[in-house]
Amino acid sequence: MLLEIENLQYNINEKPLFSGFNLSIEEQKNHLLVGPSGSGKTTLINLICGLLSPEKGAIRVAGHDIAALSESGRDKIRREHIGIVFQTLRLVSALDLSANLLLAQRLSRGTIDASLITSLLKRLGIAHRAKAKPHQMSQGEAQRAAIARALVTRPRLLIADEPTSALDETNARQVMDLLLECTADYGATLLIATHDDRLTPLFPNRIVLTDHMLKAA
Repeated sequence: MLLEIENLQYNINEKPLFSGFNLSIEEQKNHLLVGPSGSGKTTLINLICGLLSPEKGAIRVAGHDIAALSESGRDKIRREHIGIVFQTLRLVSALDLSANLLLAQRLSRGTIDASLITSLLKRLGIAHRAKAKPHQMSQGEAQRAAIARALVTRPRLLIADEPTSALDETNARQVMDLLLECTADYGATLLIATHDDRLTPLFPNRIVLTDHMLKAA
C-alpha cells in the first residue's frame, strides 16, 4: 500500500478536525480529495507530507510512518517518495529551469539524471524554455515547470493542492491532462485536493470530506 492512514486524530483550537480517520491508497490508483472550503483538504495534505503532526494515529507513506519520524526523517521521506505541485512556482530565481531541476534531483537523491529532465521538459512542451529564468516564464509555462519540478525526482506519490482553482476551462483541462498523462508515464500515483467540480469526471476514485468525516465515493 502506497499510503495508509490509521485512526488519525488532529485538532484545531482543541476541536477535532479529524477523529478516527482512515484512508488507504494503492500504488497507481489516482484519487481526488474533495470537499468544501474548511473541510480539511489542505490540512490532510500537510499531514500526509509530514508538514503537520497529528495528535494520534499513523500516516504511512511507502511503508514509513511519517508521523512518527523526526523532522530530518520526514524530510528524507518527502525527498525520496513525495512530489508536490504547488499553486505558485517555487524555483530558485537566479537559476534557469534546467538548473533548477538538476538542483532538485541532487538535493533529493544525491545524483542527477539529465535524460529524465530532457524527457520531462519535452513531454510538457517547455523544452525550448530550459534556459529561461522563473520570472521569464508565462503562467502556462510556470504551471508546466511546477509539474516538472514535482516529477523530476521520480516520486511514488504526487500531490497537488488546488491545481486548477484559478484556471479557466481550457487551461484547467490542459493542466489535468498533463498531470494524468505524466504520472502514468513516470510511474507516480496522483492525489489531488480540490473543490473544483470540473475534475470529478476524470477520477473514478474519490475521497469526500464532509463535516470532517471521511466518505469514499
